[in-house]
Amino acid sequence: MQGVQNSDLETANDPSRALDMIHDIEEVFEDFKRKLSGSYLHLRESLKNDMQSTVPKTDECSSIKFSVLREQKSARHDRELNKLSDVRRNLEIKISALNQETEELRFESEQAKKICNGERQDSQRKYQALVDSIACLEKDNNHLKGEEERYRQACLEKDGAYAILRKSHANAIHSCQALKESIKILQAQLVNYRDIILKRDGAATREPNDATIIQDFQRLGEGIQRVMAFCTVKNPPLRPQDPTQNELILLSYWQCGMSASEIKNRIRGKVFHWLHKSLLLQAYFGLETINQGEIEKALVDFEHMIRKSSSDDGAHADFATWRITTLKCAKLLNTKESPLPSDTAKQLISFLEPIRIRCNDEASDLVQRDKLEKLLMKLCTDAFDLSMHLRGCRNTYLYDVPRDGEVINTDEAEAQCEEQRQKPGDDKGKENIVAYALSGTLVKIAENNPENRVILQKAWVVVECD
Repeated sequence: MQGVQNSDLETANDPSRALDMIHDIEEVFEDFKRKLSGSYLHLRESLKNDMQSTVPKTDECSSIKFSVLREQKSARHDRELNKLSDVRRNLEIKISALNQETEELRFESEQAKKICNGERQDSQRKYQALVDSIACLEKDNNHLKGEEERYRQACLEKDGAYAILRKSHANAIHSCQALKESIKILQAQLVNYRDIILKRDGAATREPNDATIIQDFQRLGEGIQRVMAFCTVKNPPLRPQDPTQNELILLSYWQCGMSASEIKNRIRGKVFHWLHKSLLLQAYFGLETINQGEIEKALVDFEHMIRKSSSDDGAHADFATWRITTLKCAKLLNTKESPLPSDTAKQLISFLEPIRIRCNDEASDLVQRDKLEKLLMKLCTDAFDLSMHLRGCRNTYLYDVPRDGEVINTDEAEAQCEEQRQKPGDDKGKENIVAYALSGTLVKIAENNPENRVILQKAWVVVECD
């Protein structure tokens, strides 16, 4: 019975199957009830017939025997009736349990129906929601396809516009190059016209272009950078037994605790200062080998005196005429090349030798030293040629170096970097104080306007910081 109950409970979730089982149980119960009633009635008839057929007809002995047999049969029948009664009671109990289980199954079936109906309604609602969602998604998809098409058209239009812009850019570059060529032609014409205007004593002096001068001047700084590639500042140089002033200056950079970049900047400034002191725009006529250099010294002193005394425009023009004419005449006395570039290059080689990068192989080391010597020789030659070229012009060119400890003049100098203040004191807290110059200011004073200083190239300086 428990197995039937478990089986029925397992099928409670299937309403149609539960109802079929209920009907089957009711039919079995009715059939069993009918059979039980028929068996009971048949047993009663059988007992009655047996009693009638066994009545004694003759003698007393048979009567006693019959009585005994009847009692035995009656006892047996009573036992059978009792058994049948017990069976009937058990069957009634089981039928009652089956009726209760049937009611429970019917209740569970009704609940299952309600649950199924609710789930079916929920499924229908979800299905309808999915249908509506699919419709919305299809609508959104169509909208996105339209947006995609519009974006694609916009991209095509932008690509076309970009191609037009690239073409316009190429045309602009071509036009710019053509304009540059035109500017060069106009500048050359301007120089020619200026030569005609500035003609003195029947001869025209060709003045150099400012851009060319600036380019040649900047090339000197690039040359110094190439020279520094052959030097190392990782370790301080060995102190010689009898050091020169320049060697002591070089050693002081490490003794002051400067960084590698600060030491390199100091050496760059030292090399540029060396070029200025020996070659760059110094009063020079190329007569140092004539008459033991007395004529050269006298002319240089005379030029310094004229520069200090000349004040009006006419004196400035006369001074330019004298300088150019004297240089031309000096070439008649001395046609040899000046030894100044070579001497200056040797001095710089000696100054940089302690920090020159050395190779383990002697042959390779000689090759590297030869390259350094050639670079320094070219650097000094370029500085000398630029100086002599500018001294032969009617305009006056000056090379001014900002002084250490002064406030930077932003009109004539630019700060390239900062360096820790070496001597903290009264200048502490002050800003834009020049520590030293990496290069000087290149100034042009026009012949026809000597009061106007034209800055062709600003000085590069290193400023102090706390």
